[in-house]
Amino acid sequence: MGKELKCSIKGFSSLPSLKEAREMIARAKINGPGKMMETHIFAAEHKKNVMNNMSSYMAWLDTMLVASRAECRRLMREIAEMTFTIIVGQVWFAPWKSLDENTMEVLGRQCKVELREIEIEI
Repeated sequence: MGKELKCSIKGFSSLPSLKEAREMIARAKINGPGKMMETHIFAAEHKKNVMNNMSSYMAWLDTMLVASRAECRRLMREIAEMTFTIIVGQVWFAPWKSLDENTMEVLGRQCKVELREIEIEI
């Protein structure tokens, strides 16, 4: 047996592809993940239009990629630390008093955290 910590945000089970996001923007029917991507798509397109040449734009994209990867690693480490504390330390999130309290609204979205025991096949 093992423990599983699952976090979910309603409407954010997956991100659309770049092509799908652009199609949503063009149709003006944007879901939550598409809306999250919209700002970044417009920023990259604006930067491409402002840059003098493609090589400087590609260099900017490379810089943004490195920064994004560093931020992703930082966030993954932070999530791993919290998960370890919850599973090994037998504690729950501060706003809630018990495991039964596991939902909250964040930025207008319903978020749910579940801790459950699962069978792990060896």
